[in-house]
Amino acid sequence: MLVKVANPETGKSITVDAKPGSIHTVIPADLAYRLGLRPRGKMAIGTSCNVIYVDYVLVEVEFNGRKALVKAVVSLDSSEVILGLDVLNGVH
Repeated sequence: MLVKVANPETGKSITVDAKPGSIHTVIPADLAYRLGLRPRGKMAIGTSCNVIYVDYVLVEVEFNGRKALVKAVVSLDSSEVILGLDVLNGVH
């Protein structure tokens, strides 16, 4: 599904192909860099073995004409945007 991912402070945005499938929205580190998003802090994420702490950014996600402002996990491992329940439940 095509979604627009934007920096809520500057309005700079990029349209990407994203897929649902996570509790939290995940964006690749290179996309966060291109949008000028700065880490806001650390977020605890539970894995199958333990809890890890990862950087998060505030990002605006828009699809189907609806927008949501969410905390997105910044991933060094993924090259895909993964929409979380935070977006799917929070669009308005």
